[in-house]
Amino acid sequence: MTANSLLPLYTERSDREGRDRLEILTALISAPFFDPIFRGVLVRVPQDHSVYQWGCVVGACERVRSGGTDLCSNHLRQWGKARESGTTRAEFLTAAQPLSRAEFEREGPCSICPDRPAEPRTDLRLCRAHYSSWKYYVAPRDSGADFEQWAAEQEPRGGYGNCKVTVCPGLAESPLGLCSWHWHRYKRDRRPGGAALPASWWQRYESQGRSVPVSCTDENAFRTWCARVDPAPRPGLVNLRGLRPLLRAEIQYTLFAHTQQDRHSIWRLDWIQKLVNLARERDAGSLTDLDLDDFPRFHTSIVKKMLHYLRLVYFTPSRRGTPGSSRPTTSASASLTGPATST
Repeated sequence: MTANSLLPLYTERSDREGRDRLEILTALISAPFFDPIFRGVLVRVPQDHSVYQWGCVVGACERVRSGGTDLCSNHLRQWGKARESGTTRAEFLTAAQPLSRAEFEREGPCSICPDRPAEPRTDLRLCRAHYSSWKYYVAPRDSGADFEQWAAEQEPRGGYGNCKVTVCPGLAESPLGLCSWHWHRYKRDRRPGGAALPASWWQRYESQGRSVPVSCTDENAFRTWCARVDPAPRPGLVNLRGLRPLLRAEIQYTLFAHTQQDRHSIWRLDWIQKLVNLARERDAGSLTDLDLDDFPRFHTSIVKKMLHYLRLVYFTPSRRGTPGSSRPTTSASASLTGPATST
């Protein structure tokens, strides 16, 4: 079943369908009532968002909910043991200690070099070069060394540019041009194209101020991999890069429209990102292009609801239920005072 079967057809001027729909959604997304967090290509949702909550409910815990619950994996295990001992949930939440962000979820620039990513395995917020300098040279030789003073005296190093993966907003961690997450993904995918750095490249080249050579057995294969691979999963982030304009606008609008309902089903952000990845992989121009038989059941349910929200703004009330003869609304003016809601 294609998603197109869930919307009335635009038979009179099919060449204008996508353009008119994009104009309608662009007007709605630009309207004052529209929540700005859903306007970006990178949709960043706060941890405690009223509809798209993704953080553990333990006070000040920075970790992501797990297994369809409102607790992170660590607190979920702790709660299981506490419940067996007779502890109430309220008592557990009061006593539970918050946890900092997991290593693989950390991201951000080096506190000294803004153009280099910080090492995810440490709380020091240092790039690989400064982290190695502090950990292996400064700290071992001077146990009384003041970290803040040392950091203030360091010179920032030039970066390696953005990650070469098309949809990735991250910084490259090495001259190879991949962020940490995509470097590990590249190795897992058996390094298509054979892109590589020379052995001991830091000691032999960069530490001596020499340019680091990058080899590649098949540059086209490497570029193809960079163009097709999914973005790194990030808590609270829906990455819409690489989507066609109409599809991107449809997802932005329906994410917002879902927040305006008095009662709404749960849409986890990782489910939405997976849906986005599948749509990008199929190069879909609109939600109506998707073959829902290829999608998991919960994604099919989400797409159907998204199409319902779109039907309310694409078509006039008298035309929404007449396949083959429906006309989309040619103006969004009737909807600019607020989002469409179910009746």
